[in-house]
Amino acid sequence: MIRRGRVSVAGKIERDPGRWVSPGREVITLDGHLVKPIRKTTLVLFNKPRGIVSTLSDPEGRPCLRHALPKPLSEIRGLRPVGRLDRASAGLLLWTNDTDLAQQLLDPEFHVEKEYRVKLRPQLNDEELQAWRQGLNIGDPELTLPAAVEVERTSKRSAVLRVTLREGRNRQIRRMAQVGDHQVEWLVRVRLGPIELGPLGAGEARLATQQELLALKETLASSEHSND
Repeated sequence: MIRRGRVSVAGKIERDPGRWVSPGREVITLDGHLVKPIRKTTLVLFNKPRGIVSTLSDPEGRPCLRHALPKPLSEIRGLRPVGRLDRASAGLLLWTNDTDLAQQLLDPEFHVEKEYRVKLRPQLNDEELQAWRQGLNIGDPELTLPAAVEVERTSKRSAVLRVTLREGRNRQIRRMAQVGDHQVEWLVRVRLGPIELGPLGAGEARLATQQELLALKETLASSEHSND
């Protein structure tokens, strides 16, 4: 294609296949159509500590995500956090340079599962547990989608639950707890789709493996097909 004069670099036909170019800096066309460089998808798992605002800047000067990601991962170009965890919550927060992947993760139509560990005081009674599992009125026009709720452990005054949501309403678990006047002592997101937080400590981050990235894309693809 190059020798036949079908490729242009910076507006001029280039017939030398050995010519070095800078993808993304020099405009390259094939038959007049722009050629875009293939960008490798990078996915980073980050354990957001409590007290950090899930934005890249904060007008109130509170600690935010801009300087939270440790080096050398923070030096990867184009990384942006996907979604949010409120300031009082901790756990898994994904970063990626793939805008399409990020949009799919945030799209409510994909119903990507989000799993949390949450400590409530006092514990839910049987009727409240059933309401969480069937759908709850938290003041929105529609009830919450049914949540998977497992009781991990209990004491006289509190309980630790594992809650899996298939939607992403703002502060949803905290609002669900408020319906019954329950106090959330702590809340940690431990899974997003097939991606698990695992042993990452607070403030730590790591690159996702190719297997994890593939599993995530397969989950999104199957969700998209089920919506069709």
